Amino acid sequence: MRKKSWWRLLSPGLAIVPLLLVGCGGTDAVTTETVKEIDRPGIGPVGKRDALFTEALANLRFEDGRLRRQAAEGVLDSMVDRLQETEVALREGRKDVALKAAARAVVAAPRNPRALERLGHVLWLLGRRDQAEAAFATALDHDPDDAPALVGMAWIRGSQQRWEEAAGLWQRVLALDPQHPRAAGRLAVSLYMQGDLEAARLAVEEARLRDQVVPTALAGLLDGKPARASLLPPSGSLQVSAPRRVDNGGSANAVETSLAIAPGGNQIVAAWNDAREPGSGGFWSLGVGVSDDGGVTWSDSLIRRPGVSVDNHEGDPMTLYEPRSGYFFVGGVQFTTTPALFVARKAPGASSFETPVTTHDGGFVDRGWLASGPIPGNLAATRIYAAFSLGVQSSDDLGSTWTPVTSLEIGISQHPEVDSQGRLYVLDWNFDAAVRLQRSFDGGSTFLPPVTAATRLDVWDAPDGSRFPGQFRVAPLVYLAIDPTDDDLYALYFDTTAQVDGNADVDLYLARSSNQGATWSTPRIIPAQLPGDQFHPWLEIDALGRFHLLYFDGGSFDQDDDVENGRFHMHYGLSLDKGQSWETVQLTSQPIESTRSIWSPLGQFLGDFVQLGVDGDRVYALYPRTSTGNADIVLQTIDVSGAPLFADGFESGNTSAWSGTVP
Repeated sequence: MRKKSWWRLLSPGLAIVPLLLVGCGGTDAVTTETVKEIDRPGIGPVGKRDALFTEALANLRFEDGRLRRQAAEGVLDSMVDRLQETEVALREGRKDVALKAAARAVVAAPRNPRALERLGHVLWLLGRRDQAEAAFATALDHDPDDAPALVGMAWIRGSQQRWEEAAGLWQRVLALDPQHPRAAGRLAVSLYMQGDLEAARLAVEEARLRDQVVPTALAGLLDGKPARASLLPPSGSLQVSAPRRVDNGGSANAVETSLAIAPGGNQIVAAWNDAREPGSGGFWSLGVGVSDDGGVTWSDSLIRRPGVSVDNHEGDPMTLYEPRSGYFFVGGVQFTTTPALFVARKAPGASSFETPVTTHDGGFVDRGWLASGPIPGNLAATRIYAAFSLGVQSSDDLGSTWTPVTSLEIGISQHPEVDSQGRLYVLDWNFDAAVRLQRSFDGGSTFLPPVTAATRLDVWDAPDGSRFPGQFRVAPLVYLAIDPTDDDLYALYFDTTAQVDGNADVDLYLARSSNQGATWSTPRIIPAQLPGDQFHPWLEIDALGRFHLLYFDGGSFDQDDDVENGRFHMHYGLSLDKGQSWETVQLTSQPIESTRSIWSPLGQFLGDFVQLGVDGDRVYALYPRTSTGNADIVLQTIDVSGAPLFADGFESGNTSAWSGTVP
């Protein structure tokens, strides 16, 4: 986004307006042919899931912004039974089952608003915004006052940044259902994004009177005093190395990074999406690099899922170093043929990884991460966890065998972490406004009801990049970190702070819980740089409680959101007071350019995440650069041994109290 002035937000905007449009005016017609070509189920690439989508909707067609039933002779089904099946599948995270059941409900009752609305809801969860919009619009054709369909259309209008229409839709929802749990809060957000602060304040008061959900960051933004970390002047204490290339794949593009580090920093394992051998119609494979000299030199290879179903759509790297055993783990997602999750391990002293183990196959498999920690009730034993779009599974034998998946409520970006007592936490985004925590205190066997760690102001679907300069997607993933000094939890995400001059201002937000995730602080904007967008962050907290942050930053460039080529720098941030203040440093000397990573049919693609790791006073940042004409993976180290420490504790924020030694 272009550099913005905050005073511009203080002028009054438009008054609350009635709904202007409810249907799909202005959207392109979606036909069954285009449906087959569109990839947007979650955040992975096209493939088997696309075929599942086409199969599920075989008796339906999208035409002129509406959903119609095809000829379906002989179809005898119960709409009620299929809708019940849809709800069960959604609770268990089985999006493929939910899609098929909801589609069958519409085939059974093509004019029923409830069936159409639930199919629209599932399509929205799958990232099929145009098709979801058609389903909601068709429901409203049959009943203009169907509140659930109005809610669905309101979410879509907000995701399209059509805030005036979204406000009108939320007003209609409130008129039909004054006790709707979120309508007043979402109305407040829609008004705020238009710049109508006074009307937004009134909507917030109304929501609070009705005990309805309001994003906790909104009150501070409306008062002009948002929770915001302070940005410290450069101290000169952060020593940054030159970048070293990690992938050896020649001119092949590579994006999305993950790394794990053994104590002492000599042995490092890195992983990424690698396009050196895409195959026929493929995008990438899982690239893995190993360094035995602290990242100076690297040997790399492709690790593939074994078996006859192997194809060329694998990626979403995940890595883990398990300190008790000394094993490294690396894994990824197979997107097509048979969607699956697979994990390989490397024993201490081994020169290569063993044959991967398929931990799960089938369903809409997407975005996995690994974690490990003690087992509750047996803290001397170790359990490894894999969390992904369908839920959580675990291994007690260092990855040789894995449990069946324990389902989680439907979401994406499931990020697991384990605290010192073996409590398992999984943070995800529920495709709605919630940054959500799901907790297990029995080693992943059962989970407590979800807790909302933060409520997003802005909600866009995973493939959307309209809020950022460049024509690439920016999936709004979420991230979790645990402070090993006190087991406090930190939820990290990025959100639209404001709309100014037609551009979205996207910032990083950090929320804290000191009671095992039961309650959360008001999210704080970090690292408090006003100009530009900050996104795709990663947070690590070291053994001394120091916070280390890696993220894309567009603040150095005067660019609107609708430019074709977005330019960004990679930044590192250090906080010594639990995120209240930050010192930052720019890592890249040349911008990362969105036009330099092009894989059809994704077009521009900078990946969906980056990662850093910490060992003692050395921080390792792994990210893609584009200065060579394509996307390469590089490693850069930051030495923080010279960073000052607070002499009066970590909470004061008083920089004059810094000293060079531990008090």
